[in-house]
Amino acid sequence: MTYTFKIARRLSGNHRRFLGLLALSLTLGGCGAATDAVLSEGPGSLVLTIDGLSAGAEAEVVVTGPSGFQRVLNGSRVLSGLQLGTYRVEAHAATSQDNQWMPAEGAQTVVIAQPVPNASVVFHYQLATGSLELRAEGLPPNAVGSFRLTGPGGQVRTVSGTVSSVRGLTPGTWSLALTPQSVGTARYYPDQAVYAVNVVASLSPATLQVRFARKTGGLNLVVDGLPPGASSQYQLRGPGDYQASLTGTTQLAELDPGDYVLTVQPVQWQGHTWAPEAASIPVSVDTLVKTVQIRHNIITGAMDLAVEGLPSGVDADVRVAGPGGFNRTATGTQAWVGLAPGAYTTTAASVVHGGR
Repeated sequence: MTYTFKIARRLSGNHRRFLGLLALSLTLGGCGAATDAVLSEGPGSLVLTIDGLSAGAEAEVVVTGPSGFQRVLNGSRVLSGLQLGTYRVEAHAATSQDNQWMPAEGAQTVVIAQPVPNASVVFHYQLATGSLELRAEGLPPNAVGSFRLTGPGGQVRTVSGTVSSVRGLTPGTWSLALTPQSVGTARYYPDQAVYAVNVVASLSPATLQVRFARKTGGLNLVVDGLPPGASSQYQLRGPGDYQASLTGTTQLAELDPGDYVLTVQPVQWQGHTWAPEAASIPVSVDTLVKTVQIRHNIITGAMDLAVEGLPSGVDADVRVAGPGGFNRTATGTQAWVGLAPGAYTTTAASVVHGGR
């Protein structure tokens, strides 16, 4: 309760000179609402009662009246020293920890007049919001998680984390949209894309439990175009520095979804070379098993040179020239493999033996 006293010094007769104002604040113990002396010299008082709020929630009540009077109050209070006249008392929303309470009554008007210049106003607050507790199972502890919550009137809230509490929600049906979550190279998928939950005005949260599961894909790598006995060699690289060196037809499982690249090497076998149709093959892995063909084509040829008509023990003199600087001399029947495709020229010189 606050009082202001006017301190005056009498000069002469009925004349006074006011020297100033002295404010004295007193705190009175006891039950009931606190009392504010308004400091006018009016005889009126106003008792304001607020109920329905939880601990920690403060109301906001605006009292306006004669001569520009205005006071903002945060709880139950007694205003004294009021002038006579009409007062308007308006309560606004109260909040605490994102929860909101609304007064059941609108603005109220009271008249303070003689012979009993006292008035009272009561505001009953009611909780106007609810809350939701979300638990996302199946995600690792380091998962951030980010989900979209949509409610009445198009309200949108973003929820993060595997365990989240959201307050201050308008009562009604809210929908939670879930999308696949990435943790490192792993991908986790929700068991359903959208959940619906009913939120009521209460300090006890509605609960919603959603589930995620890690899903992986696979590759069936099929090598073809090589003769029996020849083995291909290639490397597979993918998300998170994944790397594997492979040979021949191979099946791979538990691959994290993402973009991979196959690098295929030429195959050398029995003097011939088989080149891959594509030295680099991009592969996109999802949650299914995908088959990828790794095709090879032979890029070399062979030549059989037959020398006939010479006596036994007599060497021929045959020169063979072809692409890529190929230049060989044969003294008899000869076979070459691993030759580059193209035109070859053979030149046989005369052979003299025994005067013939």
